[in-house]
Amino acid sequence: MHHHKKLYGKCTSPGWVAGGCNGTNYQNGQNDSNSYIYLGGDATIGDPSTSVNGTDGGNVFGAGRGNNGQHAYVFNSHIVIADHTEILRDVYGGGNMGKVGGDTKVIVNGQN
Repeated sequence: MHHHKKLYGKCTSPGWVAGGCNGTNYQNGQNDSNSYIYLGGDATIGDPSTSVNGTDGGNVFGAGRGNNGQHAYVFNSHIVIADHTEILRDVYGGGNMGKVGGDTKVIVNGQN
């Protein structure tokens, strides 16, 4: 089983992108599968003035975003950043309070 996120084309995501789940105070962000994120085309990830659930926009998390001791967990994390994609902050194979149980792979194949 895989958890897929794809952004391709001339699109903008002002927040952040997570391959796994967003942990909350009430529910653990565990996703018992692999995550696969593909960001390509002319996509833009982030707006420096945007914060979603206390995390700055512009980040990419392979596992996910945990919260207050809750962890975001996936088995394996795969991130592909291609074409003219612009990431305005950072790329993490794991996550913000997130972890990967196995392997993490980040591939950057841009044409900028």
